[in-house]
Amino acid sequence: MKPIQSLPNTYHQDRVVDLSKDKRLAIMLNMISVIVFLISGILFAGLASVLRGEAEFSITFDNIFLVLFGLVLVIILAPVVHEGIHGVCFWYFTRGKPQFGFRGFYAYAAAPDWYLPR
Repeated sequence: MKPIQSLPNTYHQDRVVDLSKDKRLAIMLNMISVIVFLISGILFAGLASVLRGEAEFSITFDNIFLVLFGLVLVIILAPVVHEGIHGVCFWYFTRGKPQFGFRGFYAYAAAPDWYLPR
């Protein structure tokens, strides 16, 4: 992969995906991600019970606060770590400082003014 800062003269933009301007698409993607998350959780719980030989899972009042704290921590840290990995990759390939931000329901990392071919 060789990143470039100017596109060839033969480049033709086919379409643009901008979640900050397409609220319907942003909401739809978030709804799909919640569904995938729930299905993944159910499948993971099933796999864990098969591997452990136990079909029991419970959250008691004694550990509910620990579970909720862990959940909030994961919700906050996962996007930061995920976009941080994107930023490291952008820096590695472009040697330029990546740009990070939060907009509404999503976080992003960007390499402004760089074209990164697949």
